[in-house]
Amino acid sequence: MLNLEASLTNILELSQMMNALGDFALPIAQINFGTTLASYIGLLQALGALGYFVLSIAQVITAFRSKGVGDLVVRILQLLLAPYILLISGGILFYNGWRLDPNLQFQQLSTSVLIGYLIFLDLKKSNRTTKQ
Repeated sequence: MLNLEASLTNILELSQMMNALGDFALPIAQINFGTTLASYIGLLQALGALGYFVLSIAQVITAFRSKGVGDLVVRILQLLLAPYILLISGGILFYNGWRLDPNLQFQQLSTSVLIGYLIFLDLKKSNRTTKQ
């Protein structure tokens, strides 16, 4: 019984402190995420997006030095869009993968596979041009 009274006293004191703080009190949020295959894939996508962002910057610099305006515009658009889409998709899968419908998980995975394939083709093409 003493433990219950002590707990209630602590809760009451905490509540009074929060009321004393007024607007300065920060709401305490709870983020739920589970560890499923979708969560791991989402984490891998988010990390891959950050790595690809660094590679894209290097490709933009190379395209700028080659003075190809069309190639430079395509590289800049690719720098802005592809890592962003992968990062958002990875974040969605990481935080919400455990509760997403399997159809939505498949859609996220399909989008990521498509972007990964395009990244692979792009890196293969840029590797070919740097060898020449």
